[in-house]
Amino acid sequence: MYVIFGDHTRTFNIARKSFSVLDNVKVLIPFIYDIKLILYLIAVWNKQIPDLGYSRHWSIAKNCKLRLPLDNDNLINKRYVCQFITLIGDNYKNDLKNYLKTQSLFQNNLNKEEIKCLKDFKESKIKFIPIKIIDKFEVSNAHNILKSQIKSKSGKYPYVTATEGNNSVSDYIDYDLNSIEKGNVVFIGGKTLVISYQEKDFFSNDSHNLLIRNLSKEGLTENAQLFIVASLNKSLGKKYSWGDSISKAKIQEDVVSLPIKNDGEIDYDFMKNFINAIKKLIVKKIIPFIEISGNQQNPYETKNDYNSYLEAAEPFVIYQYSDFEASAKITESDPILIGCYKSPAHLQWILNQNKYNVRLGDRAGSMEEHKRLFNKTQKLVLYNVEEPTEIQVMEISDPKEITGKQINEMGYPYKRPEEFRYEIFNAIHSYDSGQQYSDLVKEVISKPDHIEGAPAFITPNNF
Repeated sequence: MYVIFGDHTRTFNIARKSFSVLDNVKVLIPFIYDIKLILYLIAVWNKQIPDLGYSRHWSIAKNCKLRLPLDNDNLINKRYVCQFITLIGDNYKNDLKNYLKTQSLFQNNLNKEEIKCLKDFKESKIKFIPIKIIDKFEVSNAHNILKSQIKSKSGKYPYVTATEGNNSVSDYIDYDLNSIEKGNVVFIGGKTLVISYQEKDFFSNDSHNLLIRNLSKEGLTENAQLFIVASLNKSLGKKYSWGDSISKAKIQEDVVSLPIKNDGEIDYDFMKNFINAIKKLIVKKIIPFIEISGNQQNPYETKNDYNSYLEAAEPFVIYQYSDFEASAKITESDPILIGCYKSPAHLQWILNQNKYNVRLGDRAGSMEEHKRLFNKTQKLVLYNVEEPTEIQVMEISDPKEITGKQINEMGYPYKRPEEFRYEIFNAIHSYDSGQQYSDLVKEVISKPDHIEGAPAFITPNNF
């Protein structure tokens, strides 16, 4: 896991998979792997960095001092941070849930027209042709209102810029209404080619920005505008760049590929059904995330996945340090538990509860016969089963036996039979870097006798 800092934009992002970067980006390697703690740190950090416009910010950012909550041992108060970030997440989930309800988006089954349009699109039965943009759209330059001319958070009108995030809205302001842009229009950031649909009236920061207004009444619906945004991105995205930006003059010869009917007219019905279908499919993926709580089944898994997680033979394997070349880098005198998490919801439960569990009893994957290792193991190396380079290191202690009923009551994301038995550890994040264990994890999961998702103990020789 890496933290990415945009030198010009002051933006922080978290990269959890392989990636590449261009210039003016700093790649930061965190010493901690608690996602909630990292989110808290970069939020606090970002507030300490003054906005210098498009100037570079890293020279200031790297010297910022952060005010952080501490516990009684003068360490970062992880429990408070975790609860704080969880509360923010819950508030966002509630806001999103209320929005979906008010928009009647919980009713998200595809109708016949939507199913057909997706099928036709997938089977290339929809005819697209390049259409000259100025033949179907009115193109104009936006007004030029500099950031120095506005008062931040002074009103209700969106202040739209060429930035990609938040639908290009950077602020809400009041200003001279003679400079306002009428909404229900496609907006193109002139220098960045960020294309968005602006539903409401707004102010623009730069006269290089373009307004693309549909000349057809049929094309003024939200779904048609969203489809056209995607089509413009596809048609123009590879043509323009920062050094060769779009303009009102250049767009005169540009074309956009759009679906047409048999009579040669633009097929706005197809656009409507296609965008409706995409919205419903996205909402179907969102709803399980905003409703997951308590004993609900994790939205990441299907019914078959659930059964396999519950009953699959996940035998614990015991290795010795001498079995691995990477162990030469590890200076441990006690056993290490190599475990995995199967989904973000699973990891979230581990971090929220500060617990990690293994199986007991007379069943597949049981650790019953190896209980002697429990009190002797103090370190858990926890990797993402989908992306094994994502590693958390945790200190584990105080193992105790609990039942499936008890673990369900703790909100475990996979409901367990109440009579099953588990050994559960206290698990607190270590400040050890997960990177030092990456080669070891790679070797463990590459072993011929390793089963995907199966935990493993690694013990000192002759332990």
